[in-house]
Amino acid sequence: MDIEIRDATPYDADAIARIYREALGYEYMTGDIVRAKLAEMNARGGYMTCVALAGGAVAGVISAQRALALEIAGEYVTILGLAVDAGVRRRGVGRALMEHVENAARAAGIKHIMLTSGFARTGAHAFYERLGYCKRSYKLVKGDKY
Repeated sequence: MDIEIRDATPYDADAIARIYREALGYEYMTGDIVRAKLAEMNARGGYMTCVALAGGAVAGVISAQRALALEIAGEYVTILGLAVDAGVRRRGVGRALMEHVENAARAAGIKHIMLTSGFARTGAHAFYERLGYCKRSYKLVKGDKY
């Protein structure tokens, strides 16, 4: 399958919202929410949201953020979200999106990439481990679910 990766645009918002609802269970996600978030991320800077196209249609999405931490030399990247359309899973879309972010980080001289994944997403954990990621910590959250 030919996969093209490009920056997400407001025109992709409805497809991104559908994939987030179906793949990740974010029932509240709408195209309007995605459009607003993309605009805010672009205005703030330091964010990267890309879509994977397969056959001209949005097949997956990844969002990442550059950040700083006292304990990490230089910047690091956090993968904020990765979702792939159910119809094209296990065909290289997720891997292509992850490699795109990894390559962008490497080109910027960034060596550390982090992500979080829900406890129940064991298939996702195995996917990330196949890409070389390892479990190092727990994420603790206070406040609303989303």
